[in-house]
Amino acid sequence: MSLDRQIGAALWRQIAEALSAEICSGALPPGARFATESELSARFKVNRHTVRRAIQELTHQGLVRVEHGKGTFVQGPGIDYPLGPRTRFTEIMLSKGISPSRKVLETERIEADGRLAELLNVATGAPLVCTETLSSANGQTFAFSIHYFPEERLPGIAKHLEATRSITASLEQLGHGDYRREWTRVSAELPDARIADVLGRPQSRPILKTESLNLATDGTPLEFGVAHFSGDLCRLTVEGAPYD
Repeated sequence: MSLDRQIGAALWRQIAEALSAEICSGALPPGARFATESELSARFKVNRHTVRRAIQELTHQGLVRVEHGKGTFVQGPGIDYPLGPRTRFTEIMLSKGISPSRKVLETERIEADGRLAELLNVATGAPLVCTETLSSANGQTFAFSIHYFPEERLPGIAKHLEATRSITASLEQLGHGDYRREWTRVSAELPDARIADVLGRPQSRPILKTESLNLATDGTPLEFGVAHFSGDLCRLTVEGAPYD
């Protein structure tokens, strides 16, 4: 494409409009790595400052996202992620034709503090298994989560999580395949340095955060989780929520 340097429209805006048209037409599919500033400068025969301004505009429109240390990527439409009595990451993704994956980053044994003890209905100081996981959808980082399990209630949970990389499969192997979500709290906050790094997002941009409690069929707490979502990739949908 040749830019019209005679008309009133700024060069960066012409570039943004051209790239936006390519994205919206499907020529640049969601998840594709975007051209670098150098490549775009050469293509449009402008300086990098002009290209940078065009990319900022595309980012503002939600058409591309910048993952620090990785590059710039075409931003597809957000994934609707339902929050309800049966919130199962793998099941939800597969139902949408999306390839899910989960990586266990770290697992450790900790003692329950006052809040965790109350949530999981265990004594303060009781042993818990704390697991950090990274979930991806079609190869894109989707959520960073921290899960807390009462070890005495779920013996061997750490081993099962390491083997299956699935909370649902692990709980099913321990006889709790029908666990249900009791509640989920949703908030938005600025990520700390580690969470921003794991999600590939700047600390200056808010993320979506959920806290949730899963119960056995008899009402016994099995897992308390805190999830941090890449807000550009998902839309959290609360199922069956009353409204006025």
